[in-house]
Amino acid sequence: MTEEQKARKEFEEERQAVERGAKLMDSLVPGWEDRIDVETLRMSNGSMCMLGQTFGVMKERLVAREMYPDEIADIQHELVKPESLFDRYHWNGYSFGINLFRKMARRNKISQSDLGVLSHVCNGHDNKCHWVKEILDRREAKDGANKG
Repeated sequence: MTEEQKARKEFEEERQAVERGAKLMDSLVPGWEDRIDVETLRMSNGSMCMLGQTFGVMKERLVAREMYPDEIADIQHELVKPESLFDRYHWNGYSFGINLFRKMARRNKISQSDLGVLSHVCNGHDNKCHWVKEILDRREAKDGANKG
């Protein structure tokens, strides 16, 4: 296999993983795509990544509390105001979202396989282009449905 073929294969595998992750997000956090600013999306930043923007603002956390109260209660200690720079780094939407999904997997509300997909595609990989496509596709479909 040539380097180009390897790169194309990796690109397609990552695209499929993000597509699966986006479908999982559709079922877990309906409307998540509306919370993402694709211009500021930075997959290597826990506050600006896909999960960071979905769960990073207190309003979104309140929505998550309503949807998944038991899991949120389990990670409540992680939602206190940060006192140190180290705490601030870990007190972001990515940490909130991934810990929520881990609790859901432990309670068999999502599979370990699904957790693995979300963990992989939301963990700083250079896959912004795939996420932007998924987000824009969903917004376009929603706009089309609203016009029709």
